[in-house]
Amino acid sequence: PNDYEIITIGGNDSDLETYSTIDLDNYFMTPNGDGQNDILELDGVEESPNNLLQIFDRYGVLVYSKNNYQNEFNGRSNRETVVTRDSGLPSGIYFYIITMNDLRQKHQGYLYISN
Repeated sequence: PNDYEIITIGGNDSDLETYSTIDLDNYFMTPNGDGQNDILELDGVEESPNNLLQIFDRYGVLVYSKNNYQNEFNGRSNRETVVTRDSGLPSGIYFYIITMNDLRQKHQGYLYISN
């Protein structure tokens, strides 16, 4: 009863890509056009131009996705499944993940949008 056997299916460890995960700051946005907190500016994104930003709502629905993100998210979705795409995302808490492929890192955190 105390003996267990583990079976692994997959490739060679040297072939697997690993990414370290680091928590970045949580961000606050007020995308109202006043020039303050209108755009999501992620620290260090310029160090890895080959990146992917994904933003999810509180239900886990992907509301924004952008390859080669360059600090341009303005609170509007770019996904077909989001009803309020043209008018901007509703106020609330969102979860983001940015994968920085050049640095082999993933950063994650929360984003609060207040309209």
